[in-house]
Amino acid sequence: MKRKIGSLVISVLVAFLISIPVFILEREFAKEHSKDVRAQASRELTRIKDVMQADLQSALNYAHFLELIIQQDTDFTVEEFQLYAEMIIAENDFVTSAVLAPDGVVAFIYPITPQNDQFLGQDLLSEPEKRLSTQYAVKNRTAVVQGPFEENGTLMVYNRQPVFIDDTFYGFVSIGVNFYQLLEARDIEDKSGDILLALQVTSEINPRSAVVSWGNISIFDKDPEIDKLELSGEDWIFAAYPKGGWDKPSITYYPEQSAFFFIWVVSSVLLYLLLITYWNRREDAYHDGLTQTLNKKRFEKYVRTRLKNKKSRDTLLLIDIDGFKLINDKYGHAVGDYVLIVISDRLRKFVRKTDKVGRIGGDEFMVYLQDIATPEHVEALIEKLREKISYPIEYQNHTISISVSIGWAVAHAGTAFEQIYARADEAMYQQKCQGKA
Repeated sequence: MKRKIGSLVISVLVAFLISIPVFILEREFAKEHSKDVRAQASRELTRIKDVMQADLQSALNYAHFLELIIQQDTDFTVEEFQLYAEMIIAENDFVTSAVLAPDGVVAFIYPITPQNDQFLGQDLLSEPEKRLSTQYAVKNRTAVVQGPFEENGTLMVYNRQPVFIDDTFYGFVSIGVNFYQLLEARDIEDKSGDILLALQVTSEINPRSAVVSWGNISIFDKDPEIDKLELSGEDWIFAAYPKGGWDKPSITYYPEQSAFFFIWVVSSVLLYLLLITYWNRREDAYHDGLTQTLNKKRFEKYVRTRLKNKKSRDTLLLIDIDGFKLINDKYGHAVGDYVLIVISDRLRKFVRKTDKVGRIGGDEFMVYLQDIATPEHVEALIEKLREKISYPIEYQNHTISISVSIGWAVAHAGTAFEQIYARADEAMYQQKCQGKA
């Protein structure tokens, strides 16, 4: 009897001793689970914020594009605005409207619909919900974001860009983005797995405007993970919170799962580090180290790929900075490098998202323009480009005059890159000989 009792006691004690680390591990796993859920929520917020920022910036940059067009063409007409608006809406899945408001009064909205016509004549500088933001935009000569707010049965976001011609206020150009279409295209919903999501939009410029909300707004009253996207004139605050709270574990851990989880974490971290290293090196190999434009090898590869498209009808520009050697000799190579950086930045800001800019060596750049091949269009664009990049460059106490020679050639599908480059190079050389800048 004593042996049975002793054996039972020892068995229970061993079982208890074995159970202790299991219980400890389970408690630790519960704590780790809470941390993991927070990390998951944080990653989801970061993803959403990055996607929204990239897509909104890409779409809303069109307002700045229209501003440049108006500034460069003082005889700009509504018909021309409509043509550009059609092009912009066709190129972007989220942009659904473009607004022209001379002196701040809405005069034209594309597309032309009865729903849009009701906003014609609206004074953006005096309308109660908009005036503080638009007045701020004019005073500070900066674009402002307004929205998302209800309009025609959907949520819209507007980027309102003030336009000045020779320091005189011309009016506004506005680009409208359909917020729901943006969410749908990026698979963003108010719930991601067990994570509830929400958004609040506030404006320090216009504090009297209504606070815009989307998603499970009640989670702001709990202890959510928060991430903020700062736009011009507005703060978009994203929140994430698990359906059952941070401390409620959704899975049960076992020793085998623990081992697998450890191996998975280590492997994932190692793979992540390897992939980051690979992508960083790949990115460095594709870009010029000074200007961050495409390098010669990558640019040529892109053009050759593009030329295989039978429907392509593009244009290659070859740009050379006139007298660059004199700049280096007079001011030094540091100034010369600064000039190259400024010129490359101006080129990137001028071209569209679908175009490519590359530095092929020294002071020569190449620009590849998609779906632009008519001589009239190309020549007009080159003149605007020349004007854009030829502004004098200020560096310390020096004012450096800039002029460029630009040659171009139509890039027909099936043509060898070397032939297109040779024609563009010859055209640029002829321009240099003629003394054009």
